[in-house]
Amino acid sequence: MKKLNIDNWFFRTMALIGDWVMLSVLWVIGCLPVVTAGAATLSVFAVAHKMAAGQDYAVCRDFCKAFRRDFRQATVLWLPMLALALLLVLDGWYGGRIPAPWGGLLRGAAVAATLVWVLSFSWGLALLARFTYRKSADALKNGLVLALRTPRAALLTLLLAVLPWAVLTGAPALFFYLLPFWLFVLPGASAWCIARAMRPAVTELEHKNNYYLDREENP
Repeated sequence: MKKLNIDNWFFRTMALIGDWVMLSVLWVIGCLPVVTAGAATLSVFAVAHKMAAGQDYAVCRDFCKAFRRDFRQATVLWLPMLALALLLVLDGWYGGRIPAPWGGLLRGAAVAATLVWVLSFSWGLALLARFTYRKSADALKNGLVLALRTPRAALLTLLLAVLPWAVLTGAPALFFYLLPFWLFVLPGASAWCIARAMRPAVTELEHKNNYYLDREENP
């Protein structure tokens, strides 16, 4: 009788999906207090970077290690960004109640600013998860610059961020039907996709050791 070969595309894909689910569950748990959402997101990216780079990793161990290590820096970034996000939501809501053309202009500005927010925050945390920064705000700035330098990867990031809200707006019943997917697959899958899209830029930064210090080499 032939031995079962587990080193094939099917089992590798199932293992990858399992890692996405585990990452997503950890992210959801980490986001429950809200104030810890920044640290939870950074920790997901810390694991996703290792996955994208083909490094050895253990999802739960590496997530918890990054969460403890970078909690302060991630929270310092997250709380002002959360306040800004709430302000953008308020601007969009208020713009919908102002007659045209000013209402449309305000809503358009809010949407454009939200897209910049998504790129800056997601890529900034992804960089902070991989590298040591003396100033946390530099990670946001560098994240936005890198995103704009790689438009395909930036577009992928925006699509992954907008997808749940687009489904919620266009087909609410489908959104709630897919709620387990949004919560327990998409966060981990999104971080993995973004980390893979960022990989060329991250590889370039990894060779600039005069400024960027790898987190694993300098815990």
